[in-house]
Amino acid sequence: MSGVAIPKAEQAVCPICDRVVREKRMRKLYDVPVCRKCSNGFANRRQLGWIIDHVATIALSAVIGFLVGMVFPQAFSPARTTSTVEDVFWIAFSWVLVPMFFALKDGFSGYSPGKWLCGVRAVDWDTREPISFLQSFKRNLVLIIPVVPLLVAMQLIKGRRSGDKWANTCVVWEKKAYRMPFDPRGILCTKCGYNLTGNVSGRCPECGQEIRLKAPAARTAPVGSAAIPASGFELGPHRR
Repeated sequence: MSGVAIPKAEQAVCPICDRVVREKRMRKLYDVPVCRKCSNGFANRRQLGWIIDHVATIALSAVIGFLVGMVFPQAFSPARTTSTVEDVFWIAFSWVLVPMFFALKDGFSGYSPGKWLCGVRAVDWDTREPISFLQSFKRNLVLIIPVVPLLVAMQLIKGRRSGDKWANTCVVWEKKAYRMPFDPRGILCTKCGYNLTGNVSGRCPECGQEIRLKAPAARTAPVGSAAIPASGFELGPHRR
């Protein structure tokens, strides 16, 4: 913060990076206040991932088109004037197969080429497990519509985008997946990511992070509508 002291009443700690910033400079990501640096960084990763996936889809389509052209050279002949089976193939390839491939791209354990390279992953909204191909199809189907990707790009700053609610999905930052707002279940150590389910010692056995114990009770997760049973603890303060 450029060495400028922030009055305590105006302080806020980002749950992702532990930076102390002015409260008014926080921005909600998945309904959890985070600093703008983390918010922008996460959105930029997702946008770059989409660009990589789009370029990869175009490249794959070009390779497939080249191979098909070698097998059916008559499909590219200037003298061809009548409709053929090749015409039907190209229509199906352009309007069905390519969009289908793009829609299913996140079904590989929550990764697409772009997501894998950018360190983000698509997961189920409730369980935080990698999404299925069906969920990938649902969340990406809307991106096939022209202009929609531009509108979706503006939604990434808040976390969920068009298609996520229908598919019950979201995207997490892999290196920060054990931090809020990416782990609303609160079962992972906020320092090292160790699973603390059933822990009653008051400390993470992996890194020694302090845990504030509390009596087990049903609680509602900050995201989604399903009630998630408490694991018998509450995570301690973030590192400073």
